[in-house]
Amino acid sequence: MQNLTPVTRNTMLRNGLPHFALNLAGATYIMALVNTAFCQRLMTLFEGDLLAAIGLAAAVGALTLLLLELIGPSVLQKPVLAVLILISASANYFQTTFGAKPPSN
Repeated sequence: MQNLTPVTRNTMLRNGLPHFALNLAGATYIMALVNTAFCQRLMTLFEGDLLAAIGLAAAVGALTLLLLELIGPSVLQKPVLAVLILISASANYFQTTFGAKPPSN
């Protein structure tokens, strides 16, 4: 383990989160807090099978993380994350306000 001097420790804190950690935090925020309508629809779709619902939610979360990793290079990471959060919040608002439902047979 490294012995961190106060100078290197302060530099690490000032630089903020690493690239992957920020993307992981953003994807978790989008999946857990912004997509509440998605979670509600997912639970009604998989009523008795909680494991399948968790698996599908984890797959969508992994795809969100992959999208953030591919589209958000180091310079554009925060703007891409902000735009994706705004798009997710807008889609969630549309679903909850206007009652967008999947087509029924």
